[in-house]
Amino acid sequence: MTGDTTTLHLPYYAHYLHHRLFEVNYADGSIPLDKWFGSFHDGSAQAEEALKRRRRAAGA
Repeated sequence: MTGDTTTLHLPYYAHYLHHRLFEVNYADGSIPLDKWFGSFHDGSAQAEEALKRRRRAAGA
């Protein structure tokens, strides 16, 4: 990365999202546990919708 200030290493961003949203990205990424258990969030609109569905299902 030379001079590119717009990229962020995914594990750092995943960790940030874990602290922001708490119920996502529990694992460190070395084993894809969050993908297996449905708690992975990559910051995309699709992941945000999946999180909203899980929250609604948990509240039902």
